[in-house]
Amino acid sequence: MTKRILVVAIIFVWLALGEGGASWATTQPTSTLIGLDITGATLTTANAGADSALTVTLRNTSSHTLYITGIGSSIARSSMIFYDSNMCQGDSAMIPLQNIAVSPGTIQKLGYKYQGAMLGALTTKLQLDGSAPMQINVKDSKNRFSTLTFKAKIVSPPKGLHFAMSGMH
Repeated sequence: MTKRILVVAIIFVWLALGEGGASWATTQPTSTLIGLDITGATLTTANAGADSALTVTLRNTSSHTLYITGIGSSIARSSMIFYDSNMCQGDSAMIPLQNIAVSPGTIQKLGYKYQGAMLGALTTKLQLDGSAPMQINVKDSKNRFSTLTFKAKIVSPPKGLHFAMSGMH
């Protein structure tokens, strides 16, 4: 009987953390590991095989710098963080980044201008007003790594959005 209660408790915690999909209904992270709050996550609509841009607001609630080292999703074959002066202009290009530093007590937005993130080679179509599972990889100043999971709402892309890579014009 005690083993059954333990198994039920483990399953409950697993579901509460989002692995079973229960918390995927919001854009809030399943936890704030090492002091990073995630809000307002969106992905742009896209067909299977195409790319989608992520927008998200990250707030460092810790007392030390956090480094975003990557993003990912089970619905994409690739992903990256990058710098682009404006993804909605035809004359700019994405430059891949190894990480994005978020200073203590500050807010970092990933979007269509400057620092951004994208999913590539989607395995499924992203339809307007749907949602998709996401993860963000974080390293702290002591080289401890964490992965936070959250849900991104699917929205229409802004006018002119393009995914040109540096040197690939």
